[in-house]
Amino acid sequence: KFSLYDDLTVMENIAFFGGMYGLSAKELDNKKGEIIEWAGLAGMERRITSTLAGGWKQRLALGTALLHDPEIIFLDEPTAGVDPISRRNFWKVIQEIAHRGVTVFVTTHYLDEAEYCHSIRLMDKGRIIAAGAPEELKREVITDRMYQMETDKPEQAIRIIKTIEGISGVSLLGVKVNLLTSLPPGELKKRILSRMKREKILVESLQPVEATLEDVFIRLIT
Repeated sequence: KFSLYDDLTVMENIAFFGGMYGLSAKELDNKKGEIIEWAGLAGMERRITSTLAGGWKQRLALGTALLHDPEIIFLDEPTAGVDPISRRNFWKVIQEIAHRGVTVFVTTHYLDEAEYCHSIRLMDKGRIIAAGAPEELKREVITDRMYQMETDKPEQAIRIIKTIEGISGVSLLGVKVNLLTSLPPGELKKRILSRMKREKILVESLQPVEATLEDVFIRLIT
């Protein structure tokens, strides 16, 4: 939920929070235009906040939080309930803020969003299970190479792959088979293709893929 008053206009919300933060009339007057321009809300100053789309409310809420030039901002699931494009655009805004020297703490259930952060903490059942930079965690947790396979019989393929020596993990993601292996690429393809051919399973593709934070999280909790 956005920390805004829905029955106030855009400008009235800015004025209210500016007063709460102790800004003088002159400071608030200077900040109003800056926030409106920064949030892309020009022409919407008199709009009732409840009539704004989620993405605009999101930017207005963040704009009001920046009125007093804080050094640290805490954002609790700021992109929950907004569309994918607004989510992406909002993270561009967060990055802009960080580049200005503001420390931003964000909680999110979207692990793809956590990729934007310099440092993260992964939690499961209220307990921190990993900490570090995203790339660092991928290297430390996903030590084997990852591959993705497309086949006409994914569930049957998984049962067979589990019996192949050198493959440390296998799972189904949608209709694609994800697997972890320490085998060299050539040896992996040789073993998989020979077994699939024997079982009359068509392998449409077998490609290396980059590990994600979702892969890290799943590996840590399973």
